[in-house]
Amino acid sequence: MTTLKVNSLNKILSTLLQNTESHKMNRKTATYHAHNMVTSGKRYIVNQMFGKTFSAEMQSDNMTEFEINCQVILARFATKLTRTMQKEFGEVLSFMKRLMEEKTVQHIPSSYSCLRRMYIDGEAAISRNIPIPDVITVEGHSYVSIIDCVADFLIRKENIITNIHKWDEIVNDHIIDKQMHIFSCNRTKEMISDAKERLEISSLENTFPLVPIFINFWSDDFDPNKSIKANRQSIWIKTATIFTMSEKGEKIKVTYPVSMALKKANHQCVEQKFREDIIKLSKGKYIVMYSRTHKTLVNVHGSIFCVMNDQPERRSNLDLGNGNSTVHGRFGLLLDCKQVQDKIQSCVKCTKGMIKEAKSSINLQSEWRKKKCKSCTCWMYNMDSKLLKYIPEKNYPNEYFVGSLDRGKLSPHWINKIDIETKVNELLQVKKDGHITMIQTKSYLKYLGLNSAAVEKIVLNLDIPYNVSPAWYDYNDLSIFVDVPMHLLMLGVTKSVMLKIGKWLRNYKLNSTFLTMSNDILRSIKSLNIEWCKILEYPRTDKTGGWVSENFSAMGRLGTWFYSNLENMTEAKKEVANVSEILDLVESLCLLLKTVMCLKSSPKEVEHLEAIVRMFVIYYDVIDRHLNEGNASWVTQYNMLCLLNLPETMRKYGSLRNIWEGGHDGESYIKHVKRQLCAGLVNDWKV
Repeated sequence: MTTLKVNSLNKILSTLLQNTESHKMNRKTATYHAHNMVTSGKRYIVNQMFGKTFSAEMQSDNMTEFEINCQVILARFATKLTRTMQKEFGEVLSFMKRLMEEKTVQHIPSSYSCLRRMYIDGEAAISRNIPIPDVITVEGHSYVSIIDCVADFLIRKENIITNIHKWDEIVNDHIIDKQMHIFSCNRTKEMISDAKERLEISSLENTFPLVPIFINFWSDDFDPNKSIKANRQSIWIKTATIFTMSEKGEKIKVTYPVSMALKKANHQCVEQKFREDIIKLSKGKYIVMYSRTHKTLVNVHGSIFCVMNDQPERRSNLDLGNGNSTVHGRFGLLLDCKQVQDKIQSCVKCTKGMIKEAKSSINLQSEWRKKKCKSCTCWMYNMDSKLLKYIPEKNYPNEYFVGSLDRGKLSPHWINKIDIETKVNELLQVKKDGHITMIQTKSYLKYLGLNSAAVEKIVLNLDIPYNVSPAWYDYNDLSIFVDVPMHLLMLGVTKSVMLKIGKWLRNYKLNSTFLTMSNDILRSIKSLNIEWCKILEYPRTDKTGGWVSENFSAMGRLGTWFYSNLENMTEAKKEVANVSEILDLVESLCLLLKTVMCLKSSPKEVEHLEAIVRMFVIYYDVIDRHLNEGNASWVTQYNMLCLLNLPETMRKYGSLRNIWEGGHDGESYIKHVKRQLCAGLVNDWKV
């Protein structure tokens, strides 16, 4: 740069910088304008980049204007990319540089139309010929075959287990803590046992190795970003997570979106397709696929590990009654809890034993576990007790179904596929013969646990034999349809406890004082930006708008410490009651969350959880009755009742972290889909 240009630049820059001090002008803008008036602002920026990033001798003074513009365009483009896409773009540039240096490149797209023709939607475009699962449309739903997803998984992934016969050896050699690992839980053992049994009875026509495949289904609905309140256009999505074990005992997985449709659509059509896929993968003749790991063909055995849904989604998919139905409050169990609530609750003696055992670190094997109490069932611990028998409504057809009654009473019963189909088809025959009325028919169906939509469908098709919803996937019991911890514990139970405490504070006019004190604490924690403690300000009313699962999870972690201030805050008010019970409730909630989400799941931990769940429900009932003038609301809160399912779920699946639906396997997948629907529901949006 000549001396004249340097002097001119310094003069202009001095003037602009003076303006910068007086008018608060952006310093970078002033410097850019000064260089732009003398030479080129773009050239100055690129020169700075080369001077700071590389060695000093690499200057841009010898670059053409075209090359300078290219550098600026690349910078603008790179800043618009996500962090992951920036890494991929860096790889692309590295490949292009290598191709240019080796002079092996044959053709590079030189325009937008050429780019689309070569890579995106041309007749022979690369993306059109990449081996990925096909998407088709079925009655308004997009559908991707699970078999195609498994085939894609085997092509994508390396180092998967080479043969099912090596399973036990890998588990013993590489999985150190077998109490916490997903591949050593009872559900996995069941699936591997089924796979080996199928192999023994199969007459294989080849010598290919057998690879076990596990499948997790998840589905839910959401509102697109551009939805409006008057027309939400809520969308239903279903994903399948395919996973298996590596040669070193690690979990290898890929999540696929397998169906999308409007929420209001009937999803049975695609569920039937998924059912057929699962049957083909788990029964009969083996499906043969190519494996990248084996570099040859393999036999595939695939089955469902679990199905993860929130309560409304799960019950609707299975045609079962909602949580507020008469006999299906606790998922999977037919029992009129409201009618026998006094027998469900534990007596004073059993309550003391439960609380003592829950608070102890050792297994006391208390008296309540012997199932001999004649006054209570210890919160449904003793399911065989006659105390749980209940009287059906007057429209129940007693005279034709006497075999299911004991002195006019029904016994609690676990729902299963064969039982429902057998009893419904027996009912249809009785109805055809004209022995019962339509009201009696509907009453009987309700007491089988079916929801109103299923009941109406059955009575409108009396001549058609009944089969359960295809969403059962040919499984007889409901054990694979798990109570997922994020919805049950965070969005359900933790939220309920916060609302109960909020109501208690308002009853004693302590809400304003508590909010002033608590929000100062919560704001200070929020400012720390801790990844595992994303807390918000405490809700001022009984609405928790803005709070999501990670916020309730943070409150669960902070609970015992956070609510301990209640004791000091209420000392001056003698009329305040139940302070100690509130603190007991919070402490039991924190202990429940800690136990459920712990890494270990030995029989000892599961038995301890049985006591902890019941202790929590006991303390919740105490506060509940105090706030509701003696009435218990837990009998209509399915989240409270479904807590009693957790020990059995933990016994089957190990640590409930194995079925956490808050990650990419579940809820987090929605954010990826929303980005693809930024233009709204246009054209073939579901495909």
